[in-house]
Amino acid sequence: MKSSRAAAFFTAAVMAAMPAGTISFAENSASQSPVYTDFNENDVNGRVIIELPDGVTAHVEITFDSPEGKGLPYYSSDISGSAEAGIFDIEGRDKTDDDYRTYNLSVSFEGGQYGRTGEITDTFTVYDPNDNPDSFTNFEYVFTADDAFAVKPAELTEDTYFGGDAGDYVSHKEYTLHLGLMLGDVTCDGIITGSDATTVLVEYTLLSSSDNPKLTFSTYQNHAADVTHDGIITGSDATKILQYYTLLSSNEGIVPDWDKI
Repeated sequence: MKSSRAAAFFTAAVMAAMPAGTISFAENSASQSPVYTDFNENDVNGRVIIELPDGVTAHVEITFDSPEGKGLPYYSSDISGSAEAGIFDIEGRDKTDDDYRTYNLSVSFEGGQYGRTGEITDTFTVYDPNDNPDSFTNFEYVFTADDAFAVKPAELTEDTYFGGDAGDYVSHKEYTLHLGLMLGDVTCDGIITGSDATTVLVEYTLLSSSDNPKLTFSTYQNHAADVTHDGIITGSDATKILQYYTLLSSNEGIVPDWDKI
C-alpha cells in the first residue's frame, strides 16, 4: 500500500504535467473522516479531491458496491468553498468476483445569490491488485460558478485522465455551476407556463392556511416566485406569472417585461 508520503511525492512529481486548473492543495490538506467502520488507511491508494468556489456549500456522499452489498455508506460530509474542505481518502480493491469495489459519488450543492441547488454524480474504481498496489489515483472535481441561468445548474466542461510517474494517475473533471435566476420559473424547467402560477398559488395557500405550514419551496424557488419584488409570496405573484405566460403565448417572439405587467 502506498503511504501518504508516497502520495504526496506523486502529487509534486506530476504537477508539471497537470492541465491548467488542476488542484494543488491536496498534499497539505487533512482528509475527511469516513463513516465506514471497517476503513483501513493502509489500503488507501486513491483520493477524491473536491474544490468549491466561494459562496457554495455541498453535501458529499460516497457509497460503494462490492460483494459485501450495494450502496454501502463510505463518506457523508458537508463542505464549503474552502481549499482544505473536500479531501477523501479511498481504498483500492482487486477487480475480481470476490474482491472489488465500485464507488458512487454524489455532490449536492447550493450557492449563489439565490440559493440555486443541484447535484452531480460519478462512479469510479480504484484498482489495487493483490493488495500490493504500485499506483495512486487522484480523482479531482473542480467547480467554478457564474450568474447565468440554465435548466441544468451543473455543466461538465472538462474531463481528462492522464498518467504520471511510476503508474500514478489523475482523473480531472471541471464543472461550471450556473447560479443565476429565471424569474417566474419556480418549476426550474427553463420555461414559464401555467404550472408555475399554479405551483406558486399552492405554496401561498400553504402559507395562509396554517400557523405551521409544511412549505415546499427552496430558497431559489422563493426568489423565482417573488415576481412582485415585495419579499413575500402571495396570490399576486401567481396572478402576475399567469399574466406573463398569457402574454408570452399570445405574442410569438415577444418576451414580456415583468415591470410592465
